[in-house]
Amino acid sequence: MLLAGGALVAWRLLGGGDDVDPSATLAVLDQLDRDIELDDTRYAYLGDRCQLIDLDGVLDLLPAGADGDTDEAELSQYAVVQGNLVDPVVYGCSEGFERFVGFTFGHAPDGGHRQYLQRTVADFGTITVEGEAAVRGGTLYWFCVETDDYRSCGADWSDGQVQLSLYGSELDADEAAEWMRAALTDLLEQTGELDPDRIRVEEF
Repeated sequence: MLLAGGALVAWRLLGGGDDVDPSATLAVLDQLDRDIELDDTRYAYLGDRCQLIDLDGVLDLLPAGADGDTDEAELSQYAVVQGNLVDPVVYGCSEGFERFVGFTFGHAPDGGHRQYLQRTVADFGTITVEGEAAVRGGTLYWFCVETDDYRSCGADWSDGQVQLSLYGSELDADEAAEWMRAALTDLLEQTGELDPDRIRVEEF
């Protein structure tokens, strides 16, 4: 029935459904952490394409009316430590410059994720966490970042083992949260199927 189908879709977008299994993604992250060497700034350039996920496909999961357009088609793939030296490496793809979207994933940080979010922007801006909710065996956080140069909003999901993030300069926090709810299963499937041997540090 249409009503039942519509109710099921709404339930899944609101965070219903079975817990997800991050074990394949964890194995990929373990190898990436062994193989990818960061420079003295805790950064590594990994190329001008996104091999981590199908970014265009994930953008197709943006909620209706959300703006995922970018000002440049240029892509950047990278690894970086955000926050303290002991915080985990995250691997990501970004597209655009002043108008941008992106994705990151990594091991979950030690301690609370809200505190980690504050650490990631402490050197250049402020972050406002607008909400959190239990979703698919983890916790979803949605937030906005303000710097002197830009404003962006995003959403993180973490189960204490893995963290995933989606963000965009033209999104509000609620749109980012809805985007993560819709994309969560795909993100874990794609990162879990990634061949880490394809990811290499490159010259910028």
